Amino acid sequence: MKSSEENDFGTPRIKKQRGFGHGGLRLILLHLLQQKAQHGYELMNAVEALSFGLYRPSAGVIYPALNQLVDEQLLVKLEPAPDIEQEQPGTHAKNKVFYQITALGQEEYQRNATHIQHILDRVKQRAARPLVVIRAIENLKFAIHLKLEQQGLTAQQAQQLADILDQTVRQIDQI
Repeated sequence: MKSSEENDFGTPRIKKQRGFGHGGLRLILLHLLQQKAQHGYELMNAVEALSFGLYRPSAGVIYPALNQLVDEQLLVKLEPAPDIEQEQPGTHAKNKVFYQITALGQEEYQRNATHIQHILDRVKQRAARPLVVIRAIENLKFAIHLKLEQQGLTAQQAQQLADILDQTVRQIDQI
């Protein structure tokens, strides 16, 4: 019988953390909006910049998160958009709904300031990882996935793949 920490193959589950972890995007949005009112697309870009390009929330993630914060009265929607000092050409920002943090949102931000700083520090650490290595890891995962899912493996091929991976681990340990 497998434990809750194992997948269907009896091996440990790998928790892939997307974005900022559970509840992290909510806090990052408060952090960004604490600085100034912004619209959804602008926030998507700001999150991407904040994560050094490692994470960009989709519209299907950002807008439900913003709406939840509005429902919790931590943000308000500003319609029409506030005066914009320098509208970027082609953005049509004056037609967009802007979000602004409320006093309740400021309190929530202050209560979570330490956690927000921890998230920001963790993102900086992740961004410091060499992108060439991250790319190679993703390529390896993709190649293995294709072999396992699309072609299937004989017992001999599975052993050969396992040997290659074990050898790779030994070589990595020697670096």
